[in-house]
Amino acid sequence: MNPYKKFTKDVGLAGIANIVATLKGLILLPILTKTLGAESYGIWAQIMATVSLLMPLALLQLGFAMTRFLAAEKDKAKISKGVYSIFAASSFTAFALSLLIFIFAEPLAVAVFGGAGAAYFVKLAAFLVLLMTLDQVIIEYFMAFRQMERYAVFSILQTVGEVLLIGYLVLSGYGLFGAIISLLVVKVIVFAAGVLMVGREVRVSKPSVAVIKSFIHRKIYKYNTLI
Repeated sequence: MNPYKKFTKDVGLAGIANIVATLKGLILLPILTKTLGAESYGIWAQIMATVSLLMPLALLQLGFAMTRFLAAEKDKAKISKGVYSIFAASSFTAFALSLLIFIFAEPLAVAVFGGAGAAYFVKLAAFLVLLMTLDQVIIEYFMAFRQMERYAVFSILQTVGEVLLIGYLVLSGYGLFGAIISLLVVKVIVFAAGVLMVGREVRVSKPSVAVIKSFIHRKIYKYNTLI
């Protein structure tokens, strides 16, 4: 395909996916605020904000490394090693953060989420940190290798699934528990589908700490040269 046409198509697909993601908030906001009540909705909003803040930390900004150092790579062995190393490093960091949140759920609930009664929901949120990080790695892979059709389908299906399942369970009376479980279920399904798609293209390779160190050092060096 002509590079200009592909670029235009990629931008269009990304735009559609972003519009659908924006509509999710517009659709869910009145449903959640009306059915959850002020206290539960406050916990929901705080959980979403907390997960959004922790996810970049769990990713270690390695999504940038995938785009910067692997997208133009021709050696399939190096691509495989890099992709699985990034996946392993992000998984490890996300798991560590999730474990800390789960262990300290009660003090976190008291300090941040308005009371010990929210501890149960904080524990559920711990799993969200892990799953949302893993999903983001898949998205970063699609974007790095300019597989925008897959990126758009992946993002749109995830958004639609979340809206439908959250809306159904919340309106069925499952409250905040139903909303969080809906996210977890959709994230698991979408992540499994993403792993299958990536696995067909990238041969499974043993993760390498040296590769991650190389990515981080090169990124730091590039940052320092810009200062």
